Amino acid sequence: MENDPFEGLLPEVILKQWKDIFQSSLGPSTKQTEEALKIVERDDKSNELVAEANEKLERIKVAPKNIFKHIIERIGVSCWHKGSVESESMWKIYSDAGKGIAIKSTVKRLKDSLGVQDLDTKIRINKVRYLDFFDKDLDPQECIIDGKIIAFIKRKSYATENEVRAYTFPDLGHQPNDDTEPEGISVLVDVNTLVENIYISPFAGPPFPSSIVSVCKKFGFDSDKVIPSSLLSSGDRLLDILRLE
Repeated sequence: MENDPFEGLLPEVILKQWKDIFQSSLGPSTKQTEEALKIVERDDKSNELVAEANEKLERIKVAPKNIFKHIIERIGVSCWHKGSVESESMWKIYSDAGKGIAIKSTVKRLKDSLGVQDLDTKIRINKVRYLDFFDKDLDPQECIIDGKIIAFIKRKSYATENEVRAYTFPDLGHQPNDDTEPEGISVLVDVNTLVENIYISPFAGPPFPSSIVSVCKKFGFDSDKVIPSSLLSSGDRLLDILRLE
């Protein structure tokens, strides 16, 4: 499955506000400096100080972009599909050649399962809101969910996912222009509390189902919670309703 190339990004109206905040904090200084450097450069193209100043100016101009990327690349997210029944399209999108499982849980179970550790950063859980990222009339207030903007917004094209997310921010102590690679966030979870049932893909054939049961037994998980999907089971049970007594 291809990842959403817009994952973590925000609608145009919000990013423009982000840019304006940085621009206002710098005032007209960047544009004035740029114009002054162009004049000096015309007179002396070999001036090393001008080249160095241009490089510094460029770093300032891309700072908002780099800081934003630094933040979104370090957010820890756990994604869930909200639904009362199985989704045929979700099985096809998220299971590899039919070899997939779906964990059934609830928001309460998720919250309770996360109660086994004491995190410095708060884990938030909420529904994803699907918006038109290029709607120029979009009200910025629509982008605020539970007091936050980042992590709970996706494009309308992904609305069929009907997603619920749990997310947390890591320590952002590193400077945005450093070479530190984003690290995963380890969160302790009580699996038996989290998992209500494990459903096996309706497209899975032998020996995949038995392998899942074996893995569950190996790690001490109740294998009775493993259920084969009935999505593609025969419709005869409905036709049997028409059988006369």
